[in-house]
Amino acid sequence: MPFAPESTQIVAIADWNLFNQESRLSQSSIFESSRYELSEIVYGFAKYPLKRLLHATYMRAREEFLVEGLSPEVVGHGKSAEEASEDFCLKFHSIFQQLVFKRPFEMSPEESVIWNKVKDIVDVTVYRNRTPLVVEQYGVVSHGQRSVPCQIKWDNGFTEAVDVRQVENADYVRFVPGQPVKAIVRRNPMTRELIDIPYLQKVASLPSESDLVTSGFVEQVLNAEPFPDANWD
Repeated sequence: MPFAPESTQIVAIADWNLFNQESRLSQSSIFESSRYELSEIVYGFAKYPLKRLLHATYMRAREEFLVEGLSPEVVGHGKSAEEASEDFCLKFHSIFQQLVFKRPFEMSPEESVIWNKVKDIVDVTVYRNRTPLVVEQYGVVSHGQRSVPCQIKWDNGFTEAVDVRQVENADYVRFVPGQPVKAIVRRNPMTRELIDIPYLQKVASLPSESDLVTSGFVEQVLNAEPFPDANWD
């Protein structure tokens, strides 16, 4: 049998547990360069779907991790393929997040060149459609017709069902009616439907709108009629 394949298909170059130890050691000790195929780039919770398989090469002599279509603009450096790939992923992740929300006229000529390369290999539409929106919102808790919190009226006037199971803060179940809160909310990027609330804390009042608490805003929430789960119209 051959000693070790020169090319190894990997799903995420940041997840080196996908390699078996024997193959990884053989490549670093025998070959001046190791080649891989990428079907997806992953860094932490961020996943970047690729339009096609990409070839990546770790140059041991130069300690560089190069990816077709992105290098030399994005190059990972490290004394091992694992270290260099991690560096590449971090750099790519940083560049993508800096540019994805910029409009073309807001980019410098250098940024435009890099972004065009990124769009050529990353399916940006798929990325946007499957990446939750993360927003900061303020609101007031209501129990509705129940004995536990079940809805929040946000400061934009939208009232939404918020099940206790959707909130990571276990104390939410003890929040009293009328309690102002600050939340980090994750939403479906297509429908804006609530996914979950990873952060929810009590606040003294709604920012810059504390007068609403004394002008009937809280009372309006507490006396609200039963409502549908969501209505963005």
